[in-house]
Amino acid sequence: MDLDVMVVMAYGQLLPAAVLDLPLAGCVNIHTSLLPKYRGAAPIQWAIWNGDQISGATLMLMDEGMDTGPIISKKEVPITAKTTALILHDQLAAAGSELIRNDLEKYVQGDLKPHPQISAGASHARKITKEDGFLDWTQPASHLDRQVRALSPWPGCSTSFQYPDGKVERLKVWETLPLPSQGSKPGQIMQADHKAFVVATGQGSLRILKLQRSGGKVLTADSFLIGSSFEKGDMLGLGLGTPSL
Repeated sequence: MDLDVMVVMAYGQLLPAAVLDLPLAGCVNIHTSLLPKYRGAAPIQWAIWNGDQISGATLMLMDEGMDTGPIISKKEVPITAKTTALILHDQLAAAGSELIRNDLEKYVQGDLKPHPQISAGASHARKITKEDGFLDWTQPASHLDRQVRALSPWPGCSTSFQYPDGKVERLKVWETLPLPSQGSKPGQIMQADHKAFVVATGQGSLRILKLQRSGGKVLTADSFLIGSSFEKGDMLGLGLGTPSL
């Protein structure tokens, strides 16, 4: 088989040496982080959740390791206070396409030389699970806001509310805004009216802008609260803690 180069993106599996050696110029991969940071399955989510201000795409030459091969080129993409995983995914896809257009031919022709990754700056972005979506209200509001954005659209973030009759309802939280105001108990509703839905956290408070009942539509907080029994002082369920890299 006469191949010049093979391009891979979001494949999720290691390629054996027999495949890596087929193309004359090897196999190149577009990875959605600025390697060597965030090698692994979920670089987009962890960059947002950890509060990074810069992400990016890396064009790299694949080897038998997990995102450990030499770097051909990179393109940075900023992360803002409104960036969700979906938004960053689309931005990095565009950045990766630009790297392919601008640099792939240069690499194949020998005009752009790959350079080894520096292991000192390496980190691993483990796979996201559904359990990562549980909100732990003892965390700071800024952390919870990043969690909501990092896990949108999948798996989404959730909390629970227990009614007086003992029924527990799971709520999905889709958009939030961290606030400096401090409540007495993390998870306690500080405000629930036509003006705002605000919950106390371990540091500051979190205004919920959009949320969803199980099986229901995503609603703005003011629409959600119409006819609901949520009141100031009620408690939302604590999460299962915060996973780490």
